[in-house]
Amino acid sequence: MVKYVLLFSIFIALGARADFESSIKDHEDIGTQTLLYLVKNRDVVKSNISSEDKLAASQALSTSILSWEVSDGVNGIETGSFILLGWKHHPNIVASWFNRNPNSLSRWLKQQDYLFNGLLGEYDEVEALRLDIIKSLKGSNLENNISSASYLEVLEDLEVPQY
Repeated sequence: MVKYVLLFSIFIALGARADFESSIKDHEDIGTQTLLYLVKNRDVVKSNISSEDKLAASQALSTSILSWEVSDGVNGIETGSFILLGWKHHPNIVASWFNRNPNSLSRWLKQQDYLFNGLLGEYDEVEALRLDIIKSLKGSNLENNISSASYLEVLEDLEVPQY
């Protein structure tokens, strides 16, 4: 399974998990709180996004997208990894949001090199994720769906780095 870079793992490596959580738990910023929620509930969020329950997937994706919208750097990779999972399992749900937010779609498309470079794991795992998303996009309704069609084009041209 692909291991994702995330701010949380950096703090664990530094032995500062409790400090990280306590330093942001009282912030009254929705981006900070959604990031904290994703970090603390990573497995549940991933399970909900991967499930066939569209309501659970939509709720988890909404939180992930909101957090991605206000994230950058490592946090953008972390939150983006949840959105990648959404494209794989529920491309029409993710596309419905990006279709309504063209500026966010543009930002998403421009970040794919950065995002796929930031995913940690074996080359074969990351490449398999890219190919799974392409397959999912091709199986979705691309007609009148500019975000899915645009994303498919970007992913087909993307080269996953081999380290």
